Amino acid sequence: MTTYLTQRDSELLGTSNRTDALGHLSIWSEIGRELIPHLTAQTTDVRAFQVLIEILRLWERLVSERPEHAGRLRDVFVLMEQAIARTVALRGLDWPLPGARRVRAGATRQVSRIGLDPDHALLGSQFGNGIYGLYVASARRAGMVTPDHDRLEIETLEVASSTPGLSEKAAGQLIALVRQVLENGGPVDLPTHGSTALVGDVVAMYEDVPLGDHLRQKLVGATHITAALAARTLATEGLPRRGLLSGLQQDISEHADQIQRVIDTEDTLAIIEATFVRLCAGAGEPLGTVASSLPVDLGLLREAHDRFVAVGPLRGGAARLRHGRISTMLDMSTAEAFARSILHLHHLAMDDRRRADWVTEENGILRGFVEIGDVDDDAFNVGQAWWNDYYLYAYTSISRQLADLSS
Repeated sequence: MTTYLTQRDSELLGTSNRTDALGHLSIWSEIGRELIPHLTAQTTDVRAFQVLIEILRLWERLVSERPEHAGRLRDVFVLMEQAIARTVALRGLDWPLPGARRVRAGATRQVSRIGLDPDHALLGSQFGNGIYGLYVASARRAGMVTPDHDRLEIETLEVASSTPGLSEKAAGQLIALVRQVLENGGPVDLPTHGSTALVGDVVAMYEDVPLGDHLRQKLVGATHITAALAARTLATEGLPRRGLLSGLQQDISEHADQIQRVIDTEDTLAIIEATFVRLCAGAGEPLGTVASSLPVDLGLLREAHDRFVAVGPLRGGAARLRHGRISTMLDMSTAEAFARSILHLHHLAMDDRRRADWVTEENGILRGFVEIGDVDDDAFNVGQAWWNDYYLYAYTSISRQLADLSS
């Protein structure tokens, strides 16, 4: 199976399935962090970084003016996020960021209010699941937000203040609306007319991303590897992940070993993932029958597995544990032994979380508890198949958006 960088993360088992049936997320996320140190699988839109930084800039202003609200970052952030999202939607623009479903529904009903009760939230647990929850840790790793996640770092604050998303007048209007909710308790109506400073500035900020240059410096040019990756990404639209990384090794040979660690990790993980899916899809069949259908070259896999073992030991506790298990427990002596060892690795991963197995073997028969479609045979090609993401989708998405802004 070849995965392309134009695919959303939801198409990748390692990122889409929050159950992570084999525990591989802990492995590939640590290895991916060596390549892309700041992003996550969810941080895919530069406008979210823009909104995050602008709200934190306005938060600092509000607190300086009204220090009695210093402990209410959560409330201030969700109110400003609601105001920006609903203004964008009511002016006919798409809002693909967290809370999109409720934002679009509200625009259809001409909802233009912000408030702190659940009826006005963009999504459940808006603070944790919205822009703040998904993007603030990445902004902190990129050096834009302080370690406690509630202030902008000095450089970013200076840039955001000299290149504000909202003008002084619009910022004052938004802060006044937020203060009404904080101090009076009830929801307030947003201005909707396009000539209003707040409305015009929100739309312009959302469309133009005035912090584009700063975000490019912090996100795309974060390291030598990420800068080179961005250049290759822009020059190779739609290139598969493996091809992208192989080309990157040629571009920056001094980091070839670092990039090879990603490839060596995936060469084993991808085959285990594909085999697990086939075992799930084969529920009701004898394990031996399904195992005999596996088009895996076990000789090539043993060689790949040796390289996988050499990637470790990993630093994170879960990553080290699961890398160690695969290193010592993956049995490639026969196809049936290989399949059975993957069932065991899956059971251990589920037992770690105290969750039920997806598939088990009972009296030689596979018994399944989830419905999963099978994969094509090319998903078993050692050294060619690719399954997990290593933050590559998020990075290519961000780098392409920033390139579009500067074109």
